[in-house]
Amino acid sequence: MNNSHYLDRLAEVNKQHSVVIKEPILNAKGALVAKEGTHLCKETARKIAKHKLIKPIDQSVSIAYSLTKQRLIDAYTTRLKSKNLLDESIKNGSYDLAMSLLPLINRYAMIEEKLTIFASVYPDRFGFAITASVLAAHIAKEYGLSEEKVGNVFLANVLSDVGLLHLDPKIVENESTLNNEARKMYQGHVAISMHFADMVPGLPRIVKRAILEHHERADGLGYPFGKTIDELCIEGQIICIVDELTKFYYSIQNKGNFSLKVLFAVLRIPTSAHDIGVHNAMLRVLAKGELPYKPAFNLEKLKQVVKDSFEKLARLSLWFDMFSNIYEQHREKLLDTSRFKPWALLYQLQNNIDETGVLSETQKTWLLGINKNLTMENAQDVEEFYLLLDEVEKQCYFVLNKMVEQKDVISDLFGGPELPEVYYTGLLSILTSNQEPG
Repeated sequence: MNNSHYLDRLAEVNKQHSVVIKEPILNAKGALVAKEGTHLCKETARKIAKHKLIKPIDQSVSIAYSLTKQRLIDAYTTRLKSKNLLDESIKNGSYDLAMSLLPLINRYAMIEEKLTIFASVYPDRFGFAITASVLAAHIAKEYGLSEEKVGNVFLANVLSDVGLLHLDPKIVENESTLNNEARKMYQGHVAISMHFADMVPGLPRIVKRAILEHHERADGLGYPFGKTIDELCIEGQIICIVDELTKFYYSIQNKGNFSLKVLFAVLRIPTSAHDIGVHNAMLRVLAKGELPYKPAFNLEKLKQVVKDSFEKLARLSLWFDMFSNIYEQHREKLLDTSRFKPWALLYQLQNNIDETGVLSETQKTWLLGINKNLTMENAQDVEEFYLLLDEVEKQCYFVLNKMVEQKDVISDLFGGPELPEVYYTGLLSILTSNQEPG
């Protein structure tokens, strides 16, 4: 773990809630670094950060403020209210499920304390983590897991991102724009979160495994190990699909106030990233709520959405044709191995495009017809098509990023970086040739 960044966070928390060293902190050679009873201020934090410690810092500090059961309930309820989801949560049973699960946090003193720090440093991420963890548990229950396993899913999900506390804040705050090197550092939060869970006395082993696997994908294109579904635990895959669901939800917030009915239409499309049973369980949970439709745009804005969709449709069709041609031209070189899976990438992208039909000639003809006589009666269909295009675009970026991550392997296959770089540059220029209107 990176104690330097984490100690800085603890020093910041100390300004609001007293963080005290509860036992002498010793370095690896047994020398005293900080006395028992010392407040962990910035100066003390910097002093400790210079040493390799004999024990993890989490085991040597305590925080005066604590996420008691009532505070956890208040945090969860406040989060639901802020998103206008409280009534819906009560109706579909998520609220009652949450009330039975939140006390699990207080069962483990180290978890309670770590989440108290996480909530202080990243209050919005914490609120998100709590609601997402209840959703993960709800999906686990719908999937048919036992009550004990549902609780394990909840705990694994709520702990899955605590490793972010040990990363450089700039990396955490700029997650969506990281370069390849910084992205690898960000991905390290998985191992850090698992390492923390490993220190918690009595925590079930499956919780630790689920944390480690929560960014793995069924098709083997996840991280940190690139395992496929037959090697993964179902608990981790449930957390994975919730993570993807929430990322999808937040990614479209600045694009329009889309109704759940429209979002659900996009989420129905299965992908190679997730086990089909987990995917279907997620859909059943989401379908328990009401899915009313309300247009996200007025007619003028809807016309602009259609125009944007024409541009994006043409761009993505060109990108995919070029991408597929590269594979066909170099079929003998681009072979799947245990760590390099170019054909798996092409398959998952082709699968998504085929499932949605979004780049088909039929859809192009439909969009042309809609454009000639657009009315608000077409709003739902247009919004769904617009978001499907957006989803395919994200998949194209995902595939391209995966290829860039493997640029050294590809350079070896092609005898140098020149040709791969031409491909990367050409494909990227197509994807970024027209910025999304605000």
